[in-house]
Amino acid sequence: PPPVPATRAAKLTESDRANVPSQILCPMRNAIEHIWHFFHLVDSLTYPRHLLHLAILVSDTTDGTYTRALELADERQYGRKYRGSRRYGRISVYQKDFAADQQQADDDDGSYAYAGANIGSERHTYEAQVGRRKLLGKSRTWLLTSALAPEIDWVLWADVDLVDYEATLVERLMAYAQGSLPAGTTEGADVVVPNCVWKTYNEMGWGSSLSGSFVQRHHSLTNFFLPEVPTTATTGSRRPNR
Repeated sequence: PPPVPATRAAKLTESDRANVPSQILCPMRNAIEHIWHFFHLVDSLTYPRHLLHLAILVSDTTDGTYTRALELADERQYGRKYRGSRRYGRISVYQKDFAADQQQADDDDGSYAYAGANIGSERHTYEAQVGRRKLLGKSRTWLLTSALAPEIDWVLWADVDLVDYEATLVERLMAYAQGSLPAGTTEGADVVVPNCVWKTYNEMGWGSSLSGSFVQRHHSLTNFFLPEVPTTATTGSRRPNR
């Protein structure tokens, strides 16, 4: 997607960056082919590193995702390349499995259990969605309650397989949350939901799973990158199914 124009990006950086700790949360499962690029994109963000926390939960994985996540986290916490202002405030990598317990619970009550590996096109089939959403809901809840510290003011949920997003992503989402964007408005939002560039993909996000009665103030951002194009856009584009 095209970047925010330079003058606008500078304005966001100067006026909308709040010097408060923010945290990126990402549940992962069998994500070895995506994980290096995930860290690469996080490294590209312009939000001050010492205010940026990162927490990853690896669940039910058979492809080495957890080991690789630890390696990439250690590199950023202790490597020479990430000294000083390039070091993150905190990086936490957790491992907890949910599939076996969910399988037993679903067997007991007759519900559908997801037994797939969460890779390729099988994870997007209609039959897999109920079981996948149960597992994803449990992992997200566990990660949030385990990683969220009292000093964190904002949380960004990011998928491991995003292809690209703008470097000022955190500042821009925060500007919407605080009410300084869009131009001419002053009302902020408790939850900001970006959509996908290629298509409206994420049916597991706040915007598609919660009604207005659950969220007092809520922005669902369409045309996030391409306001001149009348199609849905997002914070980032997603890899196609494989």
